[in-house]
Amino acid sequence: MVIAPIRYGAGIKGKIIEAMQKGCAIVTTPCGAEGIQDAKDFMFVEENAQEFAHAIVKNYENFDELHKLSYYARKEINKNYTADAAWDIIKEDFK
Repeated sequence: MVIAPIRYGAGIKGKIIEAMQKGCAIVTTPCGAEGIQDAKDFMFVEENAQEFAHAIVKNYENFDELHKLSYYARKEINKNYTADAAWDIIKEDFK
């Protein structure tokens, strides 16, 4: 599990994308999930400190849930954050 209590910044966070690529379940804030489509479908996104801590404690040993989130995070990486995915978006610009 990657715990990323990101409080400020702009755009997609490299540490979150890297954690997704490595297949880690992630607990982060709305700022940490910024720019990642449907982030709440494959990571815990909590707004306040109490909910953030609760997500960590509740799921720390919930291996089924962590495995599920890991699977969907990797699926999202393959869909939107690979060289092939980028090329699919920009290839029309090069024709």
